[in-house]
Amino acid sequence: PADPHTMSVQPIVKPGLENDLIRNAISEIVTDRWQETTIEITRVPEESSIVSFIRNSVYPQFCCIGFDDIGSYIDTSGSFGDYSKELSSGFRRNMRKAGNRIRKNYDSEFQIIRSGTNDLDLFQRFLKVEALNWKGRRGSAISGSQYLVDFYTELVYKFQETNRLEWHILRINGDDAAMNFAITLRHRMTLFKIGYDEKYARLLPGSLLMEHVLKNACDSSDIKEVDFISDADWHNRWSPRKRRYVNIRLYPRTATSFLLNYLPRITRSFAKEQLYLYVNRPKPKTSKK
Repeated sequence: PADPHTMSVQPIVKPGLENDLIRNAISEIVTDRWQETTIEITRVPEESSIVSFIRNSVYPQFCCIGFDDIGSYIDTSGSFGDYSKELSSGFRRNMRKAGNRIRKNYDSEFQIIRSGTNDLDLFQRFLKVEALNWKGRRGSAISGSQYLVDFYTELVYKFQETNRLEWHILRINGDDAAMNFAITLRHRMTLFKIGYDEKYARLLPGSLLMEHVLKNACDSSDIKEVDFISDADWHNRWSPRKRRYVNIRLYPRTATSFLLNYLPRITRSFAKEQLYLYVNRPKPKTSKK
């Protein structure tokens, strides 16, 4: 299903069958109607087998594979000790101070709760936490839109059935100071939504919870990657790796489609990528006099 809150969707396929699935799906859609059919597969990781297969295949349509954006993720296949060396000394120092302050002055507890019968109750707790900061003031928290509440409630129902949900919580003095709403699949954990109570902001609850989650993932033999999905500025504190996402579009091979669809789309994709590269270009070092 297409929805702005399902940013990146890929089929779950048994290894080795990816090409057959893609070939059969596209053939089923375009058979006898290829001059009228447009196919869009949005925000696919560039290293995905879908992209590789379509790039190396021949279709009766114009094929446009264009840049969408960048996503951040943490490789947790190694030890947390080795990974933490990549973090800035200032960031590590601030977290250490905040952690010491909590242990000295507050009752606190980290919790990682895997999918079970109380997922809807945990989701309601998450909604409250997410609204206790700037998201609540701006009206961008999930609880500020009934559509979003319904959408994510349905999502929780679906993933609860497959035991894919995971809830991360930092409790301080009996309050939910920070929470993460995560989904696990194979060896990847996707941090779908995060939130924190602004009342505890000086204690860095979100950062301390993230540190705990990453430590746990590094210690686990199951999780090899923690995916942030997007590329927000705060991700860079965690020295993430970056992956490119692309959009795949197959347009009817007609002159009208070429001029009105294919050419404008591939031009916009190129311009978007160049803008991203310009904005994120390495900044020149200034010499101190």
